[in-house]
Formats: sequence, structure tokens, C-alpha cells
Amino acid sequence: MEDGEGMEAAAAELERLQIEILHRISVLDSSFLPQSSTAAPSPSLPVDESETVARLSSILRR
Repeated sequence: MEDGEGMEAAAAELERLQIEILHRISVLDSSFLPQSSTAAPSPSLPVDESETVARLSSILRR
């Protein structure tokens, strides 16, 4: 079962890195977008894996 635990740890690390990248992209994105009083607040970090996947996919489709 050690291989399974290693895979889980690797998956958790990958997800952590993806969320960090997503956060950095959000910061960069907001720094280049025009700011206005009616603009929506910057997006929060994803709560679950499906939200992370959806946001990364959206960014890659741009």
C-alpha cells in the first residue's frame, strides 16, 4: 500500500501547486484588468477539486 500512499501524496502536492499557480494567475489577471467600482471582487481560491479543474480549464481556453 506504500505505492498508493505515494500516489496520494503526489496528487495532493500537484493539487497544491495547481492552486498556487491559479492564485498567481488570478493576481496577474487582476493587475492587468481595468479596475472599476462595479467590477466583481477578485475570485477566491477554489474550494474543491472540480472548481480548480474548471478554473484551470477556463484559463487555458483563453
